[in-house]
Amino acid sequence: MTFRTILLALAFAAGAAPAAPAPLPAPGTTAGTPPPTVFVAPRQSLPLLSQPLPNAPSVGTVSTDEPLVLLAEQGEFVSVRTASGVSGWLRRATLTADAPRPPSELAADNAQLSEQVGTLEAQVQAFQDENAQLRARMQGLDAELAVRTRPVPMTAAGLAGFALRQLADPYTWAALGLLVLALLVAFRAGIEHRNRSIRARLGGLDL
Repeated sequence: MTFRTILLALAFAAGAAPAAPAPLPAPGTTAGTPPPTVFVAPRQSLPLLSQPLPNAPSVGTVSTDEPLVLLAEQGEFVSVRTASGVSGWLRRATLTADAPRPPSELAADNAQLSEQVGTLEAQVQAFQDENAQLRARMQGLDAELAVRTRPVPMTAAGLAGFALRQLADPYTWAALGLLVLALLVAFRAGIEHRNRSIRARLGGLDL
């Protein structure tokens, strides 16, 4: 099954559900009234049976949308006559009273399905592009994580390389800045505390 076939199936499923086939009319019994016409349901090729029995011999074959004259009914079977004059029996469930749709309507349906498939293909392509971007971003993050968590060999070269990587990292400088600021604040607080202690011992003399 190709990708386009899957999209066609999705587009068909997303469309409006087809109407239920019209029930078969009763065979005409009034004198002078022509018998009704029925049609073979879509996507079928059926044997025309000689008797209203499942295993009866076939007297011919009828195909999709072929018009048939409805003559009589017996249980689940109906008697029909083809355009060539051959009579036989078919199961009622294989026939419909709906006339075949004209080619112009089928062409319009095909055009609508093609438009829906084009829309679905564009959406799928957009999802694939977004997925590719996410994969590339994840690979970049994995590579960065591998570099950051790589064990440092306890050698002079390894420690030097680690120090250089840390110095090139802006987060390292930010952390160092915060550390220096904290040390300055602590140093200033220590000096103020020392001065207050000295003033207290000297009776409030300002230094």
